[in-house]
Amino acid sequence: MASSIAGPKGSTSSKRPPRDKFGPSRDVRVVQTLAMQGLLAAALLLMAWLSRAEPKRMGLYLLTLVIPAAWSLVAWRSHKAIEAARQDGSWSAAWEKAQTKKAMGALGAVFFLWVVAAALVAFYA
Repeated sequence: MASSIAGPKGSTSSKRPPRDKFGPSRDVRVVQTLAMQGLLAAALLLMAWLSRAEPKRMGLYLLTLVIPAAWSLVAWRSHKAIEAARQDGSWSAAWEKAQTKKAMGALGAVFFLWVVAAALVAFYA
């Protein structure tokens, strides 16, 4: 006698990435991040313009623009890579974790170079 309990329909072997259940979508979060970095860059430009009488301080403000620019670039590229992997079906939690480590390493390198350059400007300019 056949069972009346329905089994799974379609393939269940494919793991799909988790969907966002709460909060804004990933695209909205990336746009918010880019907008906040743009506001920070605008504030740094304003501070540089206001301190144009002191070249060392102005130089530090302009040099600090590297941080929001790098953060925006890394966030945008990471988002595009993750979304492409989700579209291809090659996404996995381990892959996304590796992407995050790669992005944080890039930001760490930018921050380190900024510290070295800021020290050079502060001491030798």
